[in-house]
Amino acid sequence: MLAPTLLVGAVLAIAVVRFVPAETVSPPPSSVAPGSLVLDATLRIDPLVVETEAASVLRLIDGDTLVARVDGARQTIRLFGLQAPERDERCYGEASARLARLAPVGTPLLLHPGPRNDDGSRLLRYAFLEDGRSLDATLVAEGLAEAWRRDGQLRDAIVGLESEARGAGRGCLWAR
Repeated sequence: MLAPTLLVGAVLAIAVVRFVPAETVSPPPSSVAPGSLVLDATLRIDPLVVETEAASVLRLIDGDTLVARVDGARQTIRLFGLQAPERDERCYGEASARLARLAPVGTPLLLHPGPRNDDGSRLLRYAFLEDGRSLDATLVAEGLAEAWRRDGQLRDAIVGLESEARGAGRGCLWAR
């Protein structure tokens, strides 16, 4: 009598785990301690303290995606901390143009992984200029992109920047 009950319980447990929607499953934790990646008041990290990988911009795709040379290889990089407007959305041109001014072709970048390495075709990275200024945070603070809210070491800081931009009516997204 006990064996059939345990068998039914095990089958139900497997079914629940197997059919839980992906959105409810927590992303894997970052290997980076949350306190080691901190933005200062000027939206910069300390590049001497934070471990990053060097890259160079080869091409910009849109307001949150670029192609860069990383360790000698051509890689598509998705900026981890933001969600910029897509091609058919309002402010797409403004976000893309601002990223092009911040990081034109040839610009050296410092890349830092978010809690997930890639989304299948692109590397997910926070991107910084050589002086430590965050591209992700800058675009959000200027009202040209929304903060990525699901996860990330800089999530809370960047969400706060979006709230400030929204409250001030700053940038294309939040202009009144």
